[in-house]
Amino acid sequence: MIAGGTGVVPLLSVTAAQPQQPTTFFYSARTAAGLLYPELFQAWQKRPAFTAFRQVGRFSDDLVVQQLPADTAQTAVLIGGPAALARHWIKVLTQHGIPRGQIYYEAFTW
Repeated sequence: MIAGGTGVVPLLSVTAAQPQQPTTFFYSARTAAGLLYPELFQAWQKRPAFTAFRQVGRFSDDLVVQQLPADTAQTAVLIGGPAALARHWIKVLTQHGIPRGQIYYEAFTW
């Protein structure tokens, strides 16, 4: 999962509902105060199949790509956040072998 700012909100329920699902969650915001729900991420980090990366500012492409599994056939990527964030990650992920049909974006168009 890749979330930017308040784009994290729709991804939280998916994560909460799938505690056994192996999940790597990248969540960034413009400010430290913008990183919402720190207690939730702290609790989820205790799950054996959950890894979170939270930071102020953008993630490097290399960091995200390094976390991709060797076999991406069963990988689904969920993205929540601004359109520019989604465009960037869709481009990077497809260039690294994730088919577009395995990438889902929650567009905030309202």
